[in-house]
Amino acid sequence: METGESAARAVKKLQNHILDDHALKLSLAQKQSIDSQEAQIKKDKLLKKRTAGDSKDIVDNEEAQSNKLMVKNLAFEATVADIRELFKQHGALKKVRLPKKVNSQNHRGFGFVEFTNTEQALQAFKAL
Repeated sequence: METGESAARAVKKLQNHILDDHALKLSLAQKQSIDSQEAQIKKDKLLKKRTAGDSKDIVDNEEAQSNKLMVKNLAFEATVADIRELFKQHGALKKVRLPKKVNSQNHRGFGFVEFTNTEQALQAFKAL
């Protein structure tokens, strides 16, 4: 919206409006101000690399590590079989998923690769 007033009017007018059998729940977006020093600390933490061979050099929070990888910028010609072939050398795959475009057989240019454990996913991430 161009102004806060017009956004507020839109929220008031369209709140609980039914669209495709779903009730809209609207709220105004709020800017979050972050202290510049706090932002720098977060940035440094994200960029920090640990010693080689440490299983936490990519994600420094073990609870955040996952056995799933998101693969972006895939060629539209790529198939599930192509992705399996590329990733299977790094561990046992549970599932490969390429979300499709709406009303189309083509995928959207990204996908998900799920390994049987987090170590294999981390190894594939490092290698590729």
